[in-house]
Amino acid sequence: MDLPKNSDGKTLALEKMDLGKYEEAFLKSAFREVGLNNVTLQEINNFQREYNTLTNKYENEGVTTASRGYIIGVYDGAYKVDFSNENAETLVQVVVKEENVNR
Repeated sequence: MDLPKNSDGKTLALEKMDLGKYEEAFLKSAFREVGLNNVTLQEINNFQREYNTLTNKYENEGVTTASRGYIIGVYDGAYKVDFSNENAETLVQVVVKEENVNR
């Protein structure tokens, strides 16, 4: 994973890295792994809002905002997301459609 960099291109020291920058780098890396190489910050923010909406929608299945959501498939305008518990057991798999992304 590429860690956040400062203006001269060097990796930020851990003590200067805030959670938002680290999370952004992590999500960009995850999107690259599924073939989405040029994800913008706005798209990441949209994904995070949709993720929170989905975790609320599927809380009866045990999904919470602490659940891990993994992108396991990319479709034309949608993502397949697997939500797992702390034991890596699948709770629910859902397809997040582009038109459902909150903007």
